[in-house]
Amino acid sequence: MDREKLLQLLNSIKPPRPDSLSDEEFESTIDAFCAGCPDPIQARWLLLDCLDPLSDEELVDRALAMPPRT
Repeated sequence: MDREKLLQLLNSIKPPRPDSLSDEEFESTIDAFCAGCPDPIQARWLLLDCLDPLSDEELVDRALAMPPRT
């Protein structure tokens, strides 16, 4: 998945959103984001558990820079 699409997905799950997502939509969006990264497992960690304060662009760049999971 390209950088711009990952940024769009990330933006859709960030609060506050007037058109908030259901739990299923939220999980589906996270799954789509992670699936679009070379290492989906590390991308999920980066997205949900990383304690480093990152901008959206930094988060996506880090996720895309990860080596592919084999």
